[in-house]
Amino acid sequence: MKKLLYLTGLLVLLAACSTGVVSPKAGAPGGNDGAPAVDLTKQYVLGQVIVGYRDATDLDAILSALGGSLIDDWTPLKAALVALPDGMSVEKALGILERRGDVRYAIPNRLVKEPEPVSTVNTTGAGVGALADSPYSDPDFDKQWMHRQMNTPEAWDAGVTGAGVRIAIHDDFIDHTHPDLQANIAYPGFYGTTGELICPDTPHNGLGTHGTSVAGTAAAVANDIGGRGIAYGASIVPIAIDHPVEGYLTLSGIVYGGFFAVDGPSAFGLSVPDGCGGYTPPPGRPYVDVLNMSWGGGAYDQVIKDLMDWMLMNGIVLVTSAGNTPTTGFAEPAWHPGLITVAATRADGQRTDFSNRGVHLDVAAPGQNIWVPTTRQCILDDPTGASCTGDEDDYTYIAGTSFSSPATAGTAALILEAAGGPGSLDARQVRTILTQTAWDANADTLPGFDEDLGWGIVDAGAAVAKALAIAGGSEPAPAAGANVYVDVVDLNTGTPLPMTSVTLQPVDADGNPLPDRPLLPTQTTGTGLFGDGTAMFLQIDPGYYRVMVGGPHKKSGVAPGTAEGIVLVSSGDQAFTVPLDIQLPSDPYEPNDSVGTATPVTAGTTYEGIIYNADTGSDVDYYALTVTGGTEYVLNTESLSGQMDLALTVLDSDGTTVIAQNDNNQSFTSDAWVSFTAPADGTVYIRVEDLNGSSSPFNGYALDIASPLVSELEPNGSATVNGTTISNVDTTNAQSVALGSAVNASIDPAGDDDIFMVSLTANTTLVVDVETVNSGEPDTMLAVYDSAGTQVAFNDDFTGRESRLEFTPDADGTYYVLVTAWDGDAGGSTTGDYVLSLTRLDTP
Repeated sequence: MKKLLYLTGLLVLLAACSTGVVSPKAGAPGGNDGAPAVDLTKQYVLGQVIVGYRDATDLDAILSALGGSLIDDWTPLKAALVALPDGMSVEKALGILERRGDVRYAIPNRLVKEPEPVSTVNTTGAGVGALADSPYSDPDFDKQWMHRQMNTPEAWDAGVTGAGVRIAIHDDFIDHTHPDLQANIAYPGFYGTTGELICPDTPHNGLGTHGTSVAGTAAAVANDIGGRGIAYGASIVPIAIDHPVEGYLTLSGIVYGGFFAVDGPSAFGLSVPDGCGGYTPPPGRPYVDVLNMSWGGGAYDQVIKDLMDWMLMNGIVLVTSAGNTPTTGFAEPAWHPGLITVAATRADGQRTDFSNRGVHLDVAAPGQNIWVPTTRQCILDDPTGASCTGDEDDYTYIAGTSFSSPATAGTAALILEAAGGPGSLDARQVRTILTQTAWDANADTLPGFDEDLGWGIVDAGAAVAKALAIAGGSEPAPAAGANVYVDVVDLNTGTPLPMTSVTLQPVDADGNPLPDRPLLPTQTTGTGLFGDGTAMFLQIDPGYYRVMVGGPHKKSGVAPGTAEGIVLVSSGDQAFTVPLDIQLPSDPYEPNDSVGTATPVTAGTTYEGIIYNADTGSDVDYYALTVTGGTEYVLNTESLSGQMDLALTVLDSDGTTVIAQNDNNQSFTSDAWVSFTAPADGTVYIRVEDLNGSSSPFNGYALDIASPLVSELEPNGSATVNGTTISNVDTTNAQSVALGSAVNASIDPAGDDDIFMVSLTANTTLVVDVETVNSGEPDTMLAVYDSAGTQVAFNDDFTGRESRLEFTPDADGTYYVLVTAWDGDAGGSTTGDYVLSLTRLDTP
């Protein structure tokens, strides 16, 4: 067996994977008056962003950086839904958050379009063996060729109908009073976009049709109306996640729906009114047992990956449609590990021409010309149902992988009932029973696994027979799922490494790739629910894997490395450590941990250091500055990477007397800024420290030392500013300032622009920084122009609403630094005082 010695495995039980994590109870999302406005062109909810944070204690600082307010703290996902202040665009907010060390990710509250049902024709499924005399009471059963292809009557004949299993339909609003669904609806359901419980008397939203057909495919009632669902004895839990006006799904609705699937009404502290049912799951079990997701898209969202992991951790079997693109590329959630992904078949057992293909497929199920309930026209005409007579039982032919998925979810419910009930098998075991019993319709041309049908078409009868044999003890259960946590560390120091990519490739014992198993999609360390160096893959198959690691990302400033090795993964929770042999960032000014070893520095210069000491686990940096008595100096620290609460202290020549100190000069940053007047000629000492006491090679910071501090002289130039677009720059009255100095200035009145002229030498890096006197007011932008009026550098929101940039000219010359307010001439202008520093970057 091929094995690389540097990759070691350790079996662990991770506390964070227990069911003891509590769902948020911060109040239901939205409100009874509907959902927020959306931008259909940009495909997101207006005035909101989703922020993944590193620690809950960081939330206040993140909100302050935006000037926003908390809608909800999604504690299990380490994320928050944030309302933006009036006038702030989503793009502006994302720019503010992009560089923050306390932010894992920041994304719009995107709209997700449900797959449009594809064209279909009225047919009874010719070629599948239509029944002349149906033994079932449902008058349209003969039109439902899906049952014959999936062999569901054999499962029912064994007495298995899905009884006792709860299937969540995570979709648009269901016609929950449809006569062929009503008896199977389990209340309360939930409207994730508005935060309302769905009760028997809850009006339909007037839009949803897709979810009704999805629900009917999985579990329409066996009666004398229409047809019946795969698991007609199961309960349907409606979880609506569509926007009540536009019909799109929203990321926030998807997330709230997932929380409800885990904890039900208690997830939001909601009281269930009389007449709305009620259900308390057994200890350790979720509110639903199976969740169907007939939605998706091509974008990757970390919040969706985290939500899938959260639901898997809590024991929900997740089933999703492959998509109707048709492509073999990434789709979400279909490619996420641990899910059951389903392609669509025709009546002749072949893949439909619209169904996605790929190595990520598990099984296939009927998806063309499917006869199922649809939302009644009387409900679309009047969502209260007041115009319905009670005789309407609208049905339709429909097509798409959206219906292959609930057919499989219904089969998962049959498996769970046959195996002993919910909780008797985990998600991986259900998936394995489906794949091991699937009908290999392509056996003549593509035997075994193929990228059209996965392991084949779901055979409900065979799957139930296997589950019954497992429950009876005549056959062993498949191995339980493996939950794998990969920790990436530096080879020499053991430091956890963020921004590395981790991919798992299934292989055999000799390291040869398995053609019938997909690469598990790459995870980036530091973006998920665990620490900086961890990536996780839940409910995957036990077996051999090649672990492939690369990074860190170029944004870290570290030359990347790669490593790989083969591990044997068993059922349960396991962690593996992968060392990367890379050259970590080093501080060129060390050792400078005391007054006695302070680094000599000069005014007018920026120094870039690191709060890191591998030996002691903590670090404090000292700098010795020669000063002139009576001269004012401006000092600023700026976090460049990592997560620090920087503090600045200026000590007199005795090394102990404090002249000036600061921590958090703005409400939205953890950086520090001070100004002081030197008491006499001599030396002062500058101490830079992290009050969090952290020590990491990624804790990079800049120390700007500017002097003298001069005053702005108006008028000093003008420009036209619309959003971040700057035009009509006039440098005629630009104020000349010396490189190395600081300027006390103001943007006032609204629309004011300040331009400063500075002489630069080729290949000398200019560092420009703006610090506002009042937090974020004005909301500054910086730009640099050459003598020809060409913009050569620009920044908006380097840290919070303050700006900073570096620029290295190719030639000696005069350059112009513009300070302005975001959207200054288009209604978004802010005013206020600021200090501008212009320093040269030290390059030791």
